[in-house]
Amino acid sequence: MIDLLEPCFLTPNDYNLRRDSQNYTIPRCRTVSYYRSFIPSVVKLWNELDTNAKNALSINQFKSVLDKIYKPEIPPKYFCSGKRNFGCTKQGGYCSDSNTCPSSGGEVEKLSVRCKCGKACCKCTDTCPDGSTCMSEGETCDGTKDTNGCCGNRFCCTPTPVTTPPPCVPDCFFQCKDSCDMVDQEREAECCGLKCCT
Repeated sequence: MIDLLEPCFLTPNDYNLRRDSQNYTIPRCRTVSYYRSFIPSVVKLWNELDTNAKNALSINQFKSVLDKIYKPEIPPKYFCSGKRNFGCTKQGGYCSDSNTCPSSGGEVEKLSVRCKCGKACCKCTDTCPDGSTCMSEGETCDGTKDTNGCCGNRFCCTPTPVTTPPPCVPDCFFQCKDSCDMVDQEREAECCGLKCCT
């Protein structure tokens, strides 16, 4: 990586005594897009590093120094506020208010993804029996309600079985009509709502 820098950038800054002797000069940038590109950004980040990190003799030592400096034990308060973790919601989960996933109906599992401040990422799966559907409060259920199978404030709705009569089979040997031409033409036979006429 260091081979990508021009030699003039590798000379330490010695004009400002308050600066670290291992700082490098940021290349001149005529455009904002170049200033935000890789080389100027890396030089700027390097200059902002702690001296102990710059003096590290190996990658592992460098990482160890960075972990001690930039990873505090307790996250700051602003870290816990704001939007919830996208990594959790991307997997269909939600962030719990604690380190556990309390059940509020349905089957709740704790995902391996963590939310901000170490809180648990939970995923709830509806477990309504076959033929039932999960419904929200306010929806009408024409059947029986069960609050144990759905996640959150929803409930399982099992519709009342509707008994349908067997299909009608006509047994008239003549013709089935809306009405017979003469009264004596009507016969006693099943015509599925019509009259059996000779």
